[in-house]
Amino acid sequence: MAQFSPAELATRQSVIRAFVERHADWMARMLGCRMDETVLLELDFPIVQLAAMQFLSEVPLLRFQTTVMQKLKKLTESVELPPNVFPAFRIHQAQSSQGR
Repeated sequence: MAQFSPAELATRQSVIRAFVERHADWMARMLGCRMDETVLLELDFPIVQLAAMQFLSEVPLLRFQTTVMQKLKKLTESVELPPNVFPAFRIHQAQSSQGR
């Protein structure tokens, strides 16, 4: 199983593969099938935004108000995380239109 330290540079695919390997048993239980019976998709938009929309459902995030994201939100039944994995968000203060 691949493990990466914060100082190491890894490709996005390597990081995803390491995460899947680390949590394969949990994912298989959640999906109801073996991991070799699944298909991993690479999408042109950050799917993590759907999770953020679920976790921060009461926060009106402008970035998530696109038509695509709103349609995907309607298709999202739930978002779950493996045990001992917590969501982490980077939050930046919006620039005020009054220049504050």
